[in-house]
Amino acid sequence: ATWTSAQFFGFADARLVLAASGATAALLRYKVELPSTANPTPRADRGAMRAVASVALDAQGIVGLAAHAPAHNGVVELAGTHAVLAASDKSLTLVDWAAGGAVVASGLAETRRTIQTLALPSSGLGLPQHPWLTAVASADSRIGLYDLRTLGLPSAGPVRVVEGHTARKMGVGLDFSPCGRYLASGSEDKCAYVWDLRSSASPLSKLRGH
Repeated sequence: ATWTSAQFFGFADARLVLAASGATAALLRYKVELPSTANPTPRADRGAMRAVASVALDAQGIVGLAAHAPAHNGVVELAGTHAVLAASDKSLTLVDWAAGGAVVASGLAETRRTIQTLALPSSGLGLPQHPWLTAVASADSRIGLYDLRTLGLPSAGPVRVVEGHTARKMGVGLDFSPCGRYLASGSEDKCAYVWDLRSSASPLSKLRGH
């Protein structure tokens, strides 16, 4: 399979990678040879990987995926077991890998054009302010913030939409601050934008010179 996107999943010692190929997402367990005294330069091609679980969406392809790094205090229920998949049909799907890749909920994002990228708040440093919030950037230069607890319900529209950056031809990077209050994105105008999610939909800062 040709894996078009991938990210580490869970704690480092779990050795799991979440990856997408076409309309299928899979949780893969990997094994690599690490340097040792007896073998300081192990061969990179001796690694192995096998699928632990997978899920196939009813869409042409998966265009983005995001998963929490698990919280070390074990408080965040979402962290460490769930992932969000964005598909070419503008759908968002919440998957529980602890249940073998079972689909928890699915619904369409309210966007005029295709989804480009998505992001979840980081929980690796503790409990984020909004662990169920996901940011979805689309090719209409808009970023919608969705509450995954309402995914698929009549009230499942974005809780907030922020604008100001430019994203029409290429996907731009998205990332939450460790505290979960701020959202940063790239832009086609060679600037980086920062929004305060507790205030205006307009950018808090426009960083030039990129």
